[in-house]
Amino acid sequence: MRLSDSCPFSFPPLDTRAPRVYNKKVEIRIDYTVEYRDRRSACVTVRPDGSVRVLAGRMFSLDFLDEFVAKKAVWIIERQTFYARMSDFAPEVYLLGRRYEVVCVHGEGRRGVERDDAGGRLVVRAPEGAEERTLRRWFAAEAERELPRIFREEEERVLPLVRAKASSVGVVGVRSFYGRCHTATGRIDLARMLIHAPEECVRAICCHELAHLVYKSHGTRFKALVRRICPQADEATALLECRGCAPWEGR
Repeated sequence: MRLSDSCPFSFPPLDTRAPRVYNKKVEIRIDYTVEYRDRRSACVTVRPDGSVRVLAGRMFSLDFLDEFVAKKAVWIIERQTFYARMSDFAPEVYLLGRRYEVVCVHGEGRRGVERDDAGGRLVVRAPEGAEERTLRRWFAAEAERELPRIFREEEERVLPLVRAKASSVGVVGVRSFYGRCHTATGRIDLARMLIHAPEECVRAICCHELAHLVYKSHGTRFKALVRRICPQADEATALLECRGCAPWEGR
């Protein structure tokens, strides 16, 4: 199943009222420091305190670097917002539709994420600046474990009606579809971002792809089979098409 609008795992964006608007163009002021080195390229980094540093070769002028930073303004603001929200208050993320508060613990030791279902918290243990990367990896691992499990459960449930099984099921990090059936091989791929959506929506996507094992196109018989094996499929898929996974990613 393809989608019209989706976004990757992310934390809430910066309030868009902050930039000043002149002549229908958004003007954003970004202060940064420059460190010239013996290199042939330029790169931008955002520190956990929100400061911006540019590492550049000695051949680049300040005018060039101003334009270089301006082109990366959206990414810079996203990183600054992430660090600000991680330090000011705990952001919220979703795992299979359930909301969790993210609590960061900095210090030495092993990185990881501890899931506290009773308290509705995800405790992220990582050095300062590595919280998002640690959380992303944990969600990726959860997707690899949970999405195939849900798929196999639905596969067994609808087997008497579909009378076909997938040769394999995989989890892929894409944004262009929620699920995809390779009819030639029988393999089904599920988008990793589904780990944030409610479980009933994930099950509806699984049923949709299982129906493709019988009918390749989205014809009348295909739709009838999907409604038969998953009566709530239309509501669940419409919700995903309308809102994407963003509402369950903390946006």
